[in-house]
Amino acid sequence: MLQIRIHGRGGQGAKSTSQFIAETAIEKGKEIQAFPEYGPERSGAPVASFVRIDNKKIRTHEAVINPDIVMVLDETLMENVNVTLGLKSNGILMVNTEKTKEEIQKEVLDFDGDIYTIPATKISLEQMGQNKPNTAMLGALCRLTNLIDIEVMKEVVKEKFEKKIGTENTKANLKAIEIGQKSMI
Repeated sequence: MLQIRIHGRGGQGAKSTSQFIAETAIEKGKEIQAFPEYGPERSGAPVASFVRIDNKKIRTHEAVINPDIVMVLDETLMENVNVTLGLKSNGILMVNTEKTKEEIQKEVLDFDGDIYTIPATKISLEQMGQNKPNTAMLGALCRLTNLIDIEVMKEVVKEKFEKKIGTENTKANLKAIEIGQKSMI
């Protein structure tokens, strides 16, 4: 079973990210779970979302305690939230930052697994004019796992966003996915 925990702030798309990952995995015939865990429900407040993907029925229903992958949509969360808590020693930490993985390694001393940095905020500001780093982070995730196909991901995002945010904004998000896939450091 692949378990993913997503840390973000309200309004950055952590919940949507978990749903997009899950719906993409469904297209590959996988069993899934995707759900958020909220603190105060306000813009900017820390939030977490969880995803489980497996070939068989998933029977557990609690928050993801020992993730294989942790996605951090806002690097400032690492100042107050232990984002690597429970992350498997051979796990993957993905951080939205323009820092190098060596700089991030110094900040998360309790994790020796793989660290990938993605300038997702920069990508989202360039493509959409706002700090919505989730789609660029999704592109990077597609590159890291064969369970998440980028073309299926783009179709899922397009289907969800087209009516909600319009064609032009949807195209900008799809471009952010493509750039995010190529932008890991």
